[in-house]
Amino acid sequence: MIKSKYLQTAIKAARAAAVVLMKDFKKRHVKHFKTESDFSTEADIGAEKIILKIINEKFPDHNIVTEESQEIDNSSDYTWIIDPLDGTINYATGIPYFCVSIAMAFKGKVMVGVVLNPHDKELFYAERDKGAYLNDKRIHVSKVSDITRSYIAGPIKVTELIEPIMKVNKIGYRIFGSSELDYANVACGRIDARLKPSSMKIWDFAAGCLLIEEAGGKITDIEGDKWTLESKQIIASNGKLHNKILDLINPKKVLRLN
Repeated sequence: MIKSKYLQTAIKAARAAAVVLMKDFKKRHVKHFKTESDFSTEADIGAEKIILKIINEKFPDHNIVTEESQEIDNSSDYTWIIDPLDGTINYATGIPYFCVSIAMAFKGKVMVGVVLNPHDKELFYAERDKGAYLNDKRIHVSKVSDITRSYIAGPIKVTELIEPIMKVNKIGYRIFGSSELDYANVACGRIDARLKPSSMKIWDFAAGCLLIEEAGGKITDIEGDKWTLESKQIIASNGKLHNKILDLINPKKVLRLN
């Protein structure tokens, strides 16, 4: 696959951020609390700084939305969506399940997505209509069609979505602590679906959703309509499970899309 200048820049920035994260992984981290349940570390901030430097050097006129800093609005059609450390709690407690996430959207449509797992040296990336890749090898979603044998990931905050699934699959729901890495693992077939609650921000799902679509999966909101960056609750799946999940969660309002 020939990588565009946008994808090349995203990969370069993600790799640079990964160096910062791994340098301080498993060290004692000072927590900077943003809310009672949300905090950042110096690693988040340091990784973000180097990502912003690389993107701004290449595309100084683009918009940037990122978790740790104020939004940069240059009235551009291009917007970079950045999470320098998705899975901060895992990272700060020494659990090796976290990632760097970078996406680029054009007129509100995600065109490039990169998710880098620094600990396992796994680089997931995709460009719209060019497929999804893990370490330069093409990846695809799973073929699981039996929801009772599926593995579905998501946060604990989606209780109203979890309960109907747990009734038919009591062991298949998992909470890993890094949404974008979950989406990447759906894209490569390790997880069969991922649920997104309304509390998540765009940097929590933008890159990963493109990975899943380009790997052959399916994404809609909980009523079965097409997803956008403004969608509140999202179902991302391998496609074979999609309507079954929608039926369980919202049986009266599902609008099935081919």
